[in-house]
Amino acid sequence: MILNGIFIVLRTGIPWRNPPEQYGPYATVYNRVNRWAARGIWSRIFEALAASSRDSLQLVDSTVLKAHPAAAEAKAGCKQALGISRRDRATKIHALVDGRGRQFHFFLTGG
Repeated sequence: MILNGIFIVLRTGIPWRNPPEQYGPYATVYNRVNRWAARGIWSRIFEALAASSRDSLQLVDSTVLKAHPAAAEAKAGCKQALGISRRDRATKIHALVDGRGRQFHFFLTGG
């Protein structure tokens, strides 16, 4: 239920506060994706899926996200992928996919 909530938000781009109620409380959905990202669980999932893939073709796609003004005020020692674009601070999300479009690795850089 929670995983489907995460996937629907990521697939449709709706705000984290607005997933359909059938996927559980929005705070749970949001907290789960963030905690798993901090623990590296998403990376391990994608790496395990990539290891089982027989496809040799790999493609990279990326998008730039504008960062909230408060993003520049991170806690000391907190890693960030935050860069300065032409006008604002931004983060760039890169996705590495196989020949069938299945994502198996992603990483962040400054925008």
